[in-house]
Amino acid sequence: MTHTICIALLLAGVALAAASDLVSRRIPNVLVLAVAFVAIAASGIERGPLAVVVALLLGCAVLALGTVAFSMRILGGGDVKLIAALAAALTPLDALSFIFLTAACGALVALAYAAHRRRLRAVLTSVSHSAAATVQLRRHVAPAISGVRIPYAIAIAGGFVLILSLHAAHVALPAQGLL
Repeated sequence: MTHTICIALLLAGVALAAASDLVSRRIPNVLVLAVAFVAIAASGIERGPLAVVVALLLGCAVLALGTVAFSMRILGGGDVKLIAALAAALTPLDALSFIFLTAACGALVALAYAAHRRRLRAVLTSVSHSAAATVQLRRHVAPAISGVRIPYAIAIAGGFVLILSLHAAHVALPAQGLL
């Protein structure tokens, strides 16, 4: 029962963050703090007291790496904080999967948002310039050129829902005798 409540609170928090980001391009700090608190508490409830320490360290590590992405203008500050808060609810391996799934969702959200704003060509051009600059080891930031700021919390929500779904499917499979 507690597990279900924690997941429901985390999903509600990420849904509110996505809605706020869509409307105002901001994710309130108080919302991120609430998500982080639930994530850390859920880790302790689900996996024991040592998991609280792991959750805190994992959240801090993701926040530190996200700060690098923020400094390069790849992610917004609220996005970085939300990813770190949600990662604290997961195991390190699930957190890594969550980050990759979020990036994949981010690509889809960016393309859909750019197409909706009739800026798809500018975004694709900017992405190709960024890729070329990366290969040449130069700094190049796509969002600064494309001028499109996407509500990335939607992608974060998608990545989190996907990792929870994959985890639930993995847990359910042995019970069904499929493995």
